[in-house]
Amino acid sequence: MAKTITIKGSFTVKSVNQTATVEVFTIDSNGFKNDYPGYPIKFTDDFNLILDQCTPNQNYYVDFVGYTFGGTFTFNIIGDIANPTPPISDTFNNIRFIPAYCLLTNS
Repeated sequence: MAKTITIKGSFTVKSVNQTATVEVFTIDSNGFKNDYPGYPIKFTDDFNLILDQCTPNQNYYVDFVGYTFGGTFTFNIIGDIANPTPPISDTFNNIRFIPAYCLLTNS
């Protein structure tokens, strides 16, 4: 049965001075990167991503790249995640950000 990961992001100020790009991928047994279909995606406004075709007991890598000047960007990751324990969240205020996470889905 497929597992689900939900990624929500929000900006406190709506302006051209903020952006977030979300990349989701796995690494195959040969060490090659496999992008989740449709990713990466660039956002300049609030978003709610639902990854509903995740393989059980698989590592999914979620990378954020962006900036917010004059505002705050906050994200939350929830779902069928075994490690790290959800929710996973962080906030960035008036700065460039590049956090990355390795999420292991439940079996």
